[in-house]
Amino acid sequence: MSFENDSQRVGSVYLERARRLARTPSQSATPGLRVLFFRVGGVRLALDLGAIREVQPAGQLTRIPGAPPPLDCVTQVRGQIYPLVDLAALLKLDASEAQPANVLLLRRQRREIAIQVGAVEGVGTIDPGLSHRVESNEETRARFLRRGGADQPFELSVEQLFSLFERNSTDDPIHS
Repeated sequence: MSFENDSQRVGSVYLERARRLARTPSQSATPGLRVLFFRVGGVRLALDLGAIREVQPAGQLTRIPGAPPPLDCVTQVRGQIYPLVDLAALLKLDASEAQPANVLLLRRQRREIAIQVGAVEGVGTIDPGLSHRVESNEETRARFLRRGGADQPFELSVEQLFSLFERNSTDDPIHS
């Protein structure tokens, strides 16, 4: 092999690498919705990555006297106070397996909330075209969860989480 052929081969490898790195997310090989996978009460869930502002270790929670679970706490991150949704209580999951390890800070439009979750497993994609409402006797689960298939995680609805904090919510699972 000559030096000239090696240099051409190295150049073509670098060019291909540059093309791969320059691709936009819409050009990536794995289509679908980018999500964060995590667990709550032994159940694997997924949440749209675009709605997550940051992940924090679960810190000290402050109870709000008289507030109904799962909205009976707030948390503080760098001096900012956030209303906290306890997903295990909201979805009526096994509390013994619902050890809060992390808090996800969510942003939608100009509003921010926090949700209490267990282990964060990582980032991946799901096909939102395959997801459908969960069939459940539990009305709250059917409202907040979607599923693509038996081997897929449950997709948590960001819109429904934020609707918990709207004053005129007509289908309020907290007070029903």
